Amino acid sequence: MIGFAIARGGSTRIKRKNVKMFCGKPLVAWSILQMKCSKNVAPVYLSTDDDEIAEVGEEYGAIVVRRPVMPNYVTGGIPTAMLFRKLIDEGVTTLDNPILSCLPTFPCRLPDDIDKFIELYWKYGPRPIAAVTCVKDWVSFEMKADGLLHFRSFDNTGTLYRVNGAFGISTPRKCLERSYDKEGKIILRGDSMEEAVESQKKYPTPPNHPYIMHQWQWLDIDYLEEFELCEMLMKEKILKWDPLPYKHYKEKWSEADKKML
Repeated sequence: MIGFAIARGGSTRIKRKNVKMFCGKPLVAWSILQMKCSKNVAPVYLSTDDDEIAEVGEEYGAIVVRRPVMPNYVTGGIPTAMLFRKLIDEGVTTLDNPILSCLPTFPCRLPDDIDKFIELYWKYGPRPIAAVTCVKDWVSFEMKADGLLHFRSFDNTGTLYRVNGAFGISTPRKCLERSYDKEGKIILRGDSMEEAVESQKKYPTPPNHPYIMHQWQWLDIDYLEEFELCEMLMKEKILKWDPLPYKHYKEKWSEADKKML
């Protein structure tokens, strides 16, 4: 399965986030490395609008695809659609071939997470797979016009799940339908609540099979505090036991494949 990551140079909350050093490597490098060490992913692409990110991608073995700089409000679906169209035009893939995406801002993946996720997708066929973490206790409040927090909902059944953007699998057809109009022009949309609601009405989310991840894997790096916390979790939960976990994982399954021949 083809794998790809999307990384832009103009991150707003953490300047140059995708090339900021994270556990000894640029942040974006971890997603590339994890896909390169998966037995089910090849080749690996990196779509970017930035020279330095492109250099990191090439250093870690990704096929780099350059794209223009876009407004900050544009969601990742647009760069993804542009990459898919390029791959289709070049005959690399087709409209209905599944493709794996790995977000650089979710680096805390165990060595076998990607392969388990893909194998779950193959098991259930075309039905979507979602990477999730369980919300064991959920209490929500809403800020009203009076400036006070008002109780909204409570749940402690353990049946609620938070979507984890660590990775996903989609086909170019679905992505392109959402991102290009009938004349073949890009639809520039953002991530506001209004746009999200309208998109959900037009493209309702179907039921998903869950790939359940650990509680500590849900964190998405958006702010500096999250970057620091995620780095601490990566060191404690993954790198503490093996400083080269992905390399050793690849060596293990490669050796197993050789024995099967």
